[in-house]
Amino acid sequence: MSEYKRMGNPGFNPVSAPDYLPMEKLRELQTERFARIIRRAYENVPFYRKRMEDRNLTPGDIKSLDDVKHLPFTIKADLRDTYPFGLFASPLKDIVRLHASSGTTGKPIVVAYTKSDLDVWQETMMRTMAAAGVSNDDIVQISFGYGLFTGGLGAHYEDFQRIGVDDLRVIVVLEDMESALALARRADAGPRDLASA
Repeated sequence: MSEYKRMGNPGFNPVSAPDYLPMEKLRELQTERFARIIRRAYENVPFYRKRMEDRNLTPGDIKSLDDVKHLPFTIKADLRDTYPFGLFASPLKDIVRLHASSGTTGKPIVVAYTKSDLDVWQETMMRTMAAAGVSNDDIVQISFGYGLFTGGLGAHYEDFQRIGVDDLRVIVVLEDMESALALARRADAGPRDLASA
């Protein structure tokens, strides 16, 4: 049984503490991080600097979360047009993991992660699972495809061990919506062995 359940708090896992910040503190933190991301992109990615300059924007113009409406959007074509590393805000020496699409519809799309990026991703997945009530009493089956969707890879790494999930009984299933709906339809059809589904 997980530590937080032993403490008599079945609805709260300590990893979820950031999710309970007072709204004012949360907005302050989000605004600070948002401004930091905008400045980092502007200073380190010529593509974003040009896009912002085309709109007469500098990082100093972004003062609140509401200012997101002034920023240029990134579309899939931008990811292909800057292939392979044109949108990286970190030098290649800081990249510890790359994920890429197969490129079957054109150039592959490459996404890079620093150690810090992976730490944020891991914490986010851990908090997501804790918010859903996942604990060391549960088993997680990751059914996302690993080839074309980085979500499976992000869910895979140690997130579950950090909230105490470490056996192989399947109770929690993570998969894309279409596969989940197909599994649910099969399960709804009546009692049967879901392994054949």
